[in-house]
Amino acid sequence: MQKLTSEHLFHNYHPYDMPDEPPLRVEQGESFLIETVDTDDRRVFSEQDLKKQPGPMAGNPSTGPVYVDGIKAEDVIAVTIESLEVVGHTSIGCEGVEDWLLPGWAGKPQEYFVRIESGCAHFPGGIKVPVAPMFGCFGIVPTSERYEPFTHGGNLDIPDICAGNTIHVRCERDGGYFACGDGHAIQGDGEINSYSLEVSLVGRLRIEKSRLDPKCMVIETPDKLITVGVAGNVRGSVALATYSMADLLANSRGLGLSEAYHMVSHVGDIRVGAVWPLWHGEHLIPVPFCLHLDRDYFNAEKE
Repeated sequence: MQKLTSEHLFHNYHPYDMPDEPPLRVEQGESFLIETVDTDDRRVFSEQDLKKQPGPMAGNPSTGPVYVDGIKAEDVIAVTIESLEVVGHTSIGCEGVEDWLLPGWAGKPQEYFVRIESGCAHFPGGIKVPVAPMFGCFGIVPTSERYEPFTHGGNLDIPDICAGNTIHVRCERDGGYFACGDGHAIQGDGEINSYSLEVSLVGRLRIEKSRLDPKCMVIETPDKLITVGVAGNVRGSVALATYSMADLLANSRGLGLSEAYHMVSHVGDIRVGAVWPLWHGEHLIPVPFCLHLDRDYFNAEKE
């Protein structure tokens, strides 16, 4: 099985940082391994490693890009995450006082070592929580510099980008040019204080041409379809997720777009990617909004 190591890091929001040639080339449907590093590029293997300065690629580096044979620009690829493994340990805290959501008298932001052992993260105070690893950064390399995240993917921070799920995203280059990184051992919806359990990961993935033709990124789970709307403001993000889901349902069930819209807007659930950019002004960093709809609605018979 081919493996792309974490030596091949770049910042996906700067396409000019991309290597001249993709370091990995795969066939459609071919499983491969990919190594990613934590957002600070410091690889925490012991508590002493918390004293390390951030590495040269700090700032949500991605590993890649991966070139997929037979994929053309404007094709939609389906990226299935077959497995994810946490590498090393991590820390927890807040990056600065602007992200501290407790009253000022409650103390100053601190960084704590979090041991990851036997599939669990050991939080300060003795609380043990099973890990649920996910990629924070995920998508394709855009053809020009743009918001991060946006319709190409990027730093989405959506917990459903995890093992067992398939992510559908439209390409802008021949070969797809897929990349991922910014692993989290655990993250709830919202990545509330902007500092998750940042870890290095090893993932086993496969990529093929999608059967879907969505209006935005789609996450497919065993039970749901999730449309990921990312625009320059909250209303735009919610609208894109809703329109995209209505379009998918309309095409699947032979409905009019308006009929499908009324269905998904009353039955679907909206969840959010990283919410902390709203603390700093929503136009600075787009916030992904994700519309969840049970797969059963796509298969149920009409009355």
